[in-house]
Amino acid sequence: MSGAIKTTIDEARTMLAAHPLLSDMGFHGFTDNPALLALEMGYWATPATMAREQASLLRRLDEVDTCREFLRPLRRQQKLGQHTRGRWAAGSYRVKHLVEKWVDARGLEHQYIANGSAILAALLEGIGVTPDHDAQRRYGGYRNPNATLAVLASAAERRARETDTAGVAA
Repeated sequence: MSGAIKTTIDEARTMLAAHPLLSDMGFHGFTDNPALLALEMGYWATPATMAREQASLLRRLDEVDTCREFLRPLRRQQKLGQHTRGRWAAGSYRVKHLVEKWVDARGLEHQYIANGSAILAALLEGIGVTPDHDAQRRYGGYRNPNATLAVLASAAERRARETDTAGVAA
């Protein structure tokens, strides 16, 4: 968007190495442990599949930069606990839609944002991220790629309505 934030490929690769189950769709599986995930999910955690899906996320760094610009001024939660999920902390899937809304509200060309782009942006901004593995168990075991981000949901909602484009190049 503004060009003020430029995520380098090396920054993104370093963060993906620390979070090997993060892809453009979000997090994979019930666990952060790739070995256990391979047992649970089979093909989802193969090195070839994850390499392909992480490569897709690395091609989306413009989305990551837009998300970082959106997230940077938001107030962070000190700690993510069970009681904060869904009430005060923002979910990654909601944030991705809020960033799209924020871009639109500023009169800029619509930009699609992947769930994984929002999660990677939060990680790069030092925002706490917790994969929603518990939700997977609660809702019948389907693969939930979302995460809870340690930012106030109400602040994210307010930010999405901002229309000030000063200093923003279309």
